[in-house]
Amino acid sequence: MPEKDNPGMGERIQSMVEDAINSMDFEQLNKNITGSIQSVFEELNIQPPAGTRSKVSSTSNVRYHYGTEKKTGERGMTRYVKNPPGTVTGPLCTALGGMFTGIFGITSIVMAAVQSAVPAAVMLGHITLSLTIPFTVASALVLAKGISLSRRVRRFRRYTRTIGERTYCQVKELASAVGKSEKVVVRDLQRLIENRAFTNGHLDIQNTCLMLDDTTYRQYLETQEAYRQRRLEEQARQSADKSIFSSEGIENQDLIRAIEEGNRYIEAVRRANDAIPGEEISEKLYRLETLIRKIFEVLKQKPEQLPKLRKFMQYYMPTTLKLVQTYQELDTQPAAGENIQQSKAEIEKTLDTINLAYEKLLDSFFEDAAMDIKSDITVLETMLAQEGLTKNPFDTESGSERR
Repeated sequence: MPEKDNPGMGERIQSMVEDAINSMDFEQLNKNITGSIQSVFEELNIQPPAGTRSKVSSTSNVRYHYGTEKKTGERGMTRYVKNPPGTVTGPLCTALGGMFTGIFGITSIVMAAVQSAVPAAVMLGHITLSLTIPFTVASALVLAKGISLSRRVRRFRRYTRTIGERTYCQVKELASAVGKSEKVVVRDLQRLIENRAFTNGHLDIQNTCLMLDDTTYRQYLETQEAYRQRRLEEQARQSADKSIFSSEGIENQDLIRAIEEGNRYIEAVRRANDAIPGEEISEKLYRLETLIRKIFEVLKQKPEQLPKLRKFMQYYMPTTLKLVQTYQELDTQPAAGENIQQSKAEIEKTLDTINLAYEKLLDSFFEDAAMDIKSDITVLETMLAQEGLTKNPFDTESGSERR
């Protein structure tokens, strides 16, 4: 067990990390971690990693962040019209509706009064009212429509002033600008988009953001698709974790404890990874997760390799998690100066070193099998040659010498 083999290694590594965090000098830490990994590999009779090159794919598990970059509008494209639908019809409907509502309304009132005062005019009153009342109602509806259109045009102009030169805007901001609820603003925007007042307008799925050009909308759709893919990948990883980190049917208590510890470690790294927006660091952590899963998957088939893994679990899993959490803390700083940027870069280099170490550890699990296969092939070739079933490459040369 590692405690017996090298009782001070874990404490020294933890001390290295604490010193680096306190001094914000991670350059020396990378060198120290590399040296300690070489020392552990020599102790385990494993060839140390040759370098610190990152072997992660540059195209997998990429994170996307919508709305974090400043977007410029598409040149030559008008994002909204100068005079939206309702600019003319709104005042016209208001004027005509108001006028006819007054005419037919007054007529209805007068005829009702005459009908009450003059019994002989009852029949004439019924006929007149049967005409004037519907016209009054229709005129009132036209008046209401005109007022509604005029108000929407005024809100539209406030929307455009609020948006300014941007190509997207939050519905919440627009609602605040016009003093209406978000629900009312969403209905407004939907009608304005349908009527082409926003010439290339789009609302997101949640109706929380208005996008004013196709480029921004395509970026949004790509982000949604990337998010959907990430959700599927996350579900696949969780399903794989349940299988890989399941201790069902395992009687070896040391192996069960190692599996449970590995599962906790993976979950902690994933939580930190989700909180860090940077794509490069995320790829390194995704790579680390993949390596840990593969290691435990093989370990369940080769439990005799557990002593090798326990050294790494004791020394480098806590170290890696501490570094990732430190990176997360640095990443949240409002002003990223030169020292913070350099510290983050050194932590990324150290993660490369640790990933290479895990790759080498995983490869070492198959060294014995590779040697056995090589020996079996050598024995088989020898037997076939003895039986004359294979051609010795030196036979031709030997035969020519005999001749």
